[in-house]
Amino acid sequence: MQELVIWLNTKQVALILMNKKSTHHWLKYSGLGIQMVVTMLVCLYIGKWVGIKFDFEILGTLIGVFFGLFASIYGLIKEINN
Repeated sequence: MQELVIWLNTKQVALILMNKKSTHHWLKYSGLGIQMVVTMLVCLYIGKWVGIKFDFEILGTLIGVFFGLFASIYGLIKEINN
């Protein structure tokens, strides 16, 4: 009877650990969307600033947006692979 109680407790502990692991997994990726948006906005701002400085505002903005897009996707892929 005592072995059965130990086995049930071990199983319950395993379930608790699995739930903690899945919660940690969810929390690990919860900030990726915010990170992507911030990266894109910073690159947009820098691209717009460079465009104004060299009188190519539209081109600078486009370069900033595309660089931000690629940088945020690169960060996303890098984080998912880890």
